[in-house]
Amino acid sequence: MKSLFLCTLLAGGLMVAAATVAESRTLYETREIIENPITIDNAQSEKMHVRFRHKQHKDLGCRTCHHVMTEDRQVYVPCTVCHNKTDIADRSDHSYFLAIHRLDSTHSCAGCHAKMAADNPKLKGCQSCHKI
Repeated sequence: MKSLFLCTLLAGGLMVAAATVAESRTLYETREIIENPITIDNAQSEKMHVRFRHKQHKDLGCRTCHHVMTEDRQVYVPCTVCHNKTDIADRSDHSYFLAIHRLDSTHSCAGCHAKMAADNPKLKGCQSCHKI
C-alpha cells in the first residue's frame, strides 16, 4: 500500500514537472520573441496576417495583452490558449477573432488602437495592423 502511494505521488510529480517544462521558455527564447517581429497568422487568409513588433508596444506593458499567465507567473500565455475558436463567425469568449478585434476591450488590438486613434491617426483603421 505504501509503495502504491509513493508511485502515485512520483507519477503526479513527474506530470507537473513535464507540464511546467512544456510551458516555460528560456530567457534567450523570450528575448528572441520580444526583439524580433512575430507573425500573427491565425487568420484564414494570408492577406490578413499581422506582423507584430513587441518593441513598438513596450510602453504598454506585457499584461495589457497577455492578461493570463501560468500559475507560477513566469510565462505569459499566448492568446490562442484561451481564444482557440478560429471560426470568424464564432462570437463566444473563446473567439480568436474577437480577442483581437473587440472594440470595447482594453486587451484587444482593435480596442486599444480605437482608443488611441484620436491622438495618433496612424492607428486608425485596419491597415495600421493589416498591410494588405
